[in-house]
Amino acid sequence: MGLIIGLVANRWPGNCAPYFYEKGQLTPSEITNINTAVSNLNATGLVRLIWRAAQTRYIQVVPDYQPLDGICWSSHTGMSAGRQEVKLDPNAGVGVIMHEFLHALGVSHEHKRPDRDDFVGVNYRVMNISRRADFDKAAAPAAVIVGPYDLDSIMHIRDVAASGAIGAIRDNRDWSSDWTTALPYARGPQACLLLYKRSSGLLRLHTLAANGTVGPMFEESALPPGTGAIGDDWTSIKHYRIGSSDYLFFLRKSTGEMMVHGVGYNGGLGQRIQFADWSSDWTSAEPFTTPNGTFLFLLKTSDGKVHVNRIEDDGSIGPIVDQRNFGAGWTSGAVIQRGANAALVLIKA
Repeated sequence: MGLIIGLVANRWPGNCAPYFYEKGQLTPSEITNINTAVSNLNATGLVRLIWRAAQTRYIQVVPDYQPLDGICWSSHTGMSAGRQEVKLDPNAGVGVIMHEFLHALGVSHEHKRPDRDDFVGVNYRVMNISRRADFDKAAAPAAVIVGPYDLDSIMHIRDVAASGAIGAIRDNRDWSSDWTTALPYARGPQACLLLYKRSSGLLRLHTLAANGTVGPMFEESALPPGTGAIGDDWTSIKHYRIGSSDYLFFLRKSTGEMMVHGVGYNGGLGQRIQFADWSSDWTSAEPFTTPNGTFLFLLKTSDGKVHVNRIEDDGSIGPIVDQRNFGAGWTSGAVIQRGANAALVLIKA
């Protein structure tokens, strides 16, 4: 059901908090969404938000002064010593506003509960380093569990639910056709989206906002085909992180060519650090991490051959550490990461 602040001194008396906003600072649609969020929370009977009169401890809703960056937050979890803020992006919907009000009322994220791992897994390998603390589990006496774990809680990070169901659409675009790869990844605090057209070798990089929407394009390359160059018919593009450095791995099924590029600080394509000409027909490539290091899983659909290569500290693909032959017919393979452990999933069509 929830995770609430443990310190009684930071709980609002009677679960009732005054709130306030300057009407001239907000658009009519923002005000409508705020009022709807307040009504929805009050309708639960569990908390109460009232319009501020002269109270010295209150929540003030303020606009985002960097609009469209996707960031919304509450300055405090629970009651502070005076005025506290809920900051809202102009695109914030009713659910997001309710979420931030609940933080201000003293409710923490559901996925920070101590029993979280019994219900969901957290893939730290693909997460922004700057966001990992957001997924640290809370412990008593700082937080108190209330009721059973709620996968559908508005306080649960759940754009993709633990059940595997896809959440609400965050963004919708109508781009040109024939994009064959869409790869989200993070470089430091910046989340990025790589788009690739196999037919032309066109590579585009966009930023991703904190709310999941696609930001502006910051890099575009018309990459020509040819041995030793990124271009036409790169069938697998993968991202991985070694220490604090990020890398992009490219593999061409038709020829077996592979290469590794570093990722620049801004998330863009950096210097090529490796090129090799392997045998052709590798159909799946998946990096994964174990307590013993980072590795690359490779599968050939045609004969079921599997290689596992070590990924070196400099990001390059190292020697084979395991090889198997699972037989023909396996059409794809994926590595599922849960904490420090990894599991292999093979699919036969």
